[in-house]
Amino acid sequence: AVNTARAMKAVDPTIKVGVLMVPGGGQDVYCEWNTTVARMAGPVADFVVVHVYAPKVVKDVPISPQQEVNLIESTMGVTEQIDHHLKEYHKMVKEQCGRELPLAATEFNIGAVTNTPRPYRYTFAAALECADMMRVFLKPENGVAMAHYWQLANGYWGMLQSSGTLSEPTIDKRPAFPVFKLFVEHLGETLVATEVDAPLQSAFGYLGAYPADADEYEPGGEVLATIGSEEILSKVYFEKFNTEEAAASLEGDVFIVDIDGLSQKRYPTFATVDIPTGIEGPCDFRFSYEARFIGEPDKPTPSATIGLMDKRGYSQTGSAVSVSGGTAHEWTEYSGILNALVDATGVTLVARLEDGGGMTGRLEVRNMQIEVIRKERFPEYPLLTAMATISEDGETTTLIVINKSEVLDIETDILLDGFDSKSARLWEVNAPGLLAQTDVAQTKTAEPLPLDAGDATYVFPAHSITAIEFSR
Repeated sequence: AVNTARAMKAVDPTIKVGVLMVPGGGQDVYCEWNTTVARMAGPVADFVVVHVYAPKVVKDVPISPQQEVNLIESTMGVTEQIDHHLKEYHKMVKEQCGRELPLAATEFNIGAVTNTPRPYRYTFAAALECADMMRVFLKPENGVAMAHYWQLANGYWGMLQSSGTLSEPTIDKRPAFPVFKLFVEHLGETLVATEVDAPLQSAFGYLGAYPADADEYEPGGEVLATIGSEEILSKVYFEKFNTEEAAASLEGDVFIVDIDGLSQKRYPTFATVDIPTGIEGPCDFRFSYEARFIGEPDKPTPSATIGLMDKRGYSQTGSAVSVSGGTAHEWTEYSGILNALVDATGVTLVARLEDGGGMTGRLEVRNMQIEVIRKERFPEYPLLTAMATISEDGETTTLIVINKSEVLDIETDILLDGFDSKSARLWEVNAPGLLAQTDVAQTKTAEPLPLDAGDATYVFPAHSITAIEFSR
C-alpha cells in the first residue's frame, strides 16, 4: 500500500489516497488490522476510509419478535455510538502515525444482509438511521470529509430500483429516497449549534450495537475472568472431526488438527466455555492463542485457524469471529475479540478450515486463553435528534428533526437564539411505522407554523423526519 501510494503520487502529486479500516459499526477501532494499517500506511495517506454498517443482521439467522424490537431500538440509537467511534478513529490514527487525518465514510447503511423475515435495509427505520448518520458525519468535531450512502441506484442496497426498459422504465423508490430528498432540499449553507432536551429510550443492544441503558458512558474492557489453556483443553471434544479429511487430538498441552486432502470448507467445533458464575452484566470475549501449520514444503500456507462463536450456534445467533491473521509455519500469536450478544452465556471454539483445495498438513494450537471482559455500555439515546443550518444570505434558518420513537408524538418548544424569525414553514416525511417498507411519503409540504415572538411549539409525530424553515 505504501509503495503504491508513493508511485501514484509520483505520477500525480495532487492525487489523494485513502487507507481502509475494517468495516462495521466501529466496535473494533483498535483491532490489529486498523492499527497496523494506520501505523504503516498512515504516513502516506490523505484520509482514512471507514465503512459504517450497523446494527448487523446476518443472513438466514432467525429473528424472534423481541429480537426485532431490540434490533429496531438499536437501529435508532446506534448513531450516538457511531458519533463516539468516529472520535476514537481519530484518536487511534493520531496514536499510530502521529498525525491527524480526515475520515471518509465511503459506505454507510444499516448492516442488514437478509430478506427474512423482512429486508431491514428497505425499512423506514434504516432510512431514518442513515439520515441521522448524516447529522453525525456533518459535526465538525468528527472530521468526516465525505460520506456516501450505499447505494443510490439498483444493486442490493439501492434506494432507487429500476425495472422495465430504457424507453419505458419503472423506478421504485425505497424509504430512504424521500428521507434524503427532504434532507438535501432543506440543508442550508452553514451549520448552527443545536441543543436538544428530549425523552430518552434504552436499547438492549444487538450485533454491531452496544447496549444503551446506562446513566453515562461506561468504556468496558475490564477483565472479569480469565480461562486458561488447561481449563479450555479439559473441555475439548473430538466427535465433530470424525471425517477422513480432518482428525483432532491432544498431545500434551497442544491441540492438533491433522488434515488430509480437505475437499471443502469445514467448521468443526471442539470446546464450549461458559461465563463463570458470579459475573453480572453483558460481556465480550477476548481470545488469544499460538498456532503454526506444518504443511507440504514449498507450498503456501493455507487458511486453517481458530474462531469463537456464541455457544448457541452461529445459525441461531449470527455471532462469531475469526481470530486469525493467516497461519504461519512458525509459532505465531493471534488474538481477537468477539463482540457478543448481550444475553450470551458462553462461547464455542471453532476450527476454521477454509481451504478446500486439497489442503494437507497439521494445525497445532497452544496457549489458548479466553478473557471475559466487560462490554461497553452507552447512555440511553434521545428520541429527538436535530441539526440546524443557515442559508448563505443569512435570511433562513432550517431545523431538521428526527423523531425516533415508534409510538410517541413529542411536543417540543423550539427556541431560536440570535435569529429574529418572522415566519416558519415545515415539510415532513412519515410512514405507517418504523418497519414500513411502503407508503413512505412526504406528508406535509410548506405548512405554516405559528410563531410566538419568533419561537415555536410543535408536536413531532412518531417515526418522522421534519424540516422547518424559519425566515426573517
